[in-house]
Amino acid sequence: MKTSITFKIVASGNEKIGSYRIPFIWFKGYFKKHGWKEITNKDKLAPDIYFCKGGQGEAATIRKKNSNAFIVLFKPHFEIPSFGFYLYNPKFIVKNFLDKIIFYKNSAKTYHHHDIMAANVLIADTRHIKTYLDQKYRKKTVYCRLVEPFPIKSNVNKVHNMKEITVLFHGSITHYNINF
Repeated sequence: MKTSITFKIVASGNEKIGSYRIPFIWFKGYFKKHGWKEITNKDKLAPDIYFCKGGQGEAATIRKKNSNAFIVLFKPHFEIPSFGFYLYNPKFIVKNFLDKIIFYKNSAKTYHHHDIMAANVLIADTRHIKTYLDQKYRKKTVYCRLVEPFPIKSNVNKVHNMKEITVLFHGSITHYNINF
């Protein structure tokens, strides 16, 4: 009898943001589609694999409770959000300032380090970050672009004399360039 791999997602985030949605919602659906079983908080079983998000402190907490746990850490690097279009939002500016100046030392950076040290595998979303993590932490690091599939509804087969194809990339050009 074939047993399926069990996994548990231990991460919080906003599904509207790709860096959370892709590794924790889309991958979860992909795993389930391929026969993996998700363990929820109601289940008393320990999963085969834990998927955590860096900087939330969950990987380190799991490692303290279960020294044999296999932990995969997505987004293990510390990201500082840019001000971008938020310049006109005073609440965002004040919150961002307080996060970076006051709370930075004690929370986010420490959590990222402890999570990285607790993880078995690190998932980096750029080649640059993968190289950095390989060199700094000497852990198994995998490069995985955060690209999700989307349904293509087109009438391409009705076009007969196509000499040029236009591709739309939605997102930051920095992310597009860094991945190729």
